[in-house]
Amino acid sequence: MGLEIVGARGVVGLPRAHRNDMGLLDNLDLPTLGDGSGATQKPEKGSDRTRRRKARTRAGKSFREAVRTRDGYRCTKCGRRVRRTLDFLAPDAAHVHHIVPRNVAPERRFDPTNAVTWCSQCHLAHHHQKGQQ
Repeated sequence: MGLEIVGARGVVGLPRAHRNDMGLLDNLDLPTLGDGSGATQKPEKGSDRTRRRKARTRAGKSFREAVRTRDGYRCTKCGRRVRRTLDFLAPDAAHVHHIVPRNVAPERRFDPTNAVTWCSQCHLAHHHQKGQQ
């Protein structure tokens, strides 16, 4: 049968369909996700997972791309050249900022005329200053 390694992800070295056929995982005390009922837990509001899921919506992607293209991939606040990146905090990361906040005008969430392209530094500084007031 060969050498098998048992870890938190199960038995390594066996096809997925046969990993527990021999009962190898029955006596292991492996951590389970959630309450064990199989139901998925709803992520906390504002969590990284929630933000990433919302960011992946088709409407959101095309909205952000339209705003960045319109602004020529430049920060409209400082003029820095920005780029699409998964590194949200990179200095040259392109952020799309809503002029009228989404909670004030949810119907304008995907309205490109209600958004501008900012670099991550300008965007984070704006929201930090706003939080200080």
